[in-house]
Amino acid sequence: MNKLMPSIPQRDHAKPQQDMNMNDTNPNTGSVPPQIAAAHSTAPGPRPLGENPEERVPISSLVSAIEAILRQPRRVMYQLRQLESGG
Repeated sequence: MNKLMPSIPQRDHAKPQQDMNMNDTNPNTGSVPPQIAAAHSTAPGPRPLGENPEERVPISSLVSAIEAILRQPRRVMYQLRQLESGG
């Protein structure tokens, strides 16, 4: 080997080598990710339409219809369901 060029360490390509980056704190980490606890929601599932009294207020004009579409979509859905059933 030339004295001007230092020898380059040879790597055994037959063995798989795990890549490390500078953020790794433990170079011997396994390939299994850590277990994350399941988030439990205290809120029940979706409420039935019309359960909230505000959803039962009739939509009487074009302006209130536009406002309900933008601000209270459940109210609109409740009113449409009432029209379907003939109520």
